[in-house]
Amino acid sequence: MIALSEGPIDVAAVTAAVADTAHGAILTFSGGTRQDPGGPALDHLHYEAWPKLALPEMQAIADEAVARWSVRV
Repeated sequence: MIALSEGPIDVAAVTAAVADTAHGAILTFSGGTRQDPGGPALDHLHYEAWPKLALPEMQAIADEAVARWSVRV
């Protein structure tokens, strides 16, 4: 599954989309931020990507994983 999202990622939906008895595991990572005691208040984060570059790069990484380890992506 190669995708970019403009909103919050629904981890349960992604997990359901990739669930397959042929997969050995499904791993996700959820991170957070911590407030810098000496810095300004943090109320949100904004991430951005340029799809024309990001999507082909993610596909290249997936293709390499398939070639090296015979995984399903």
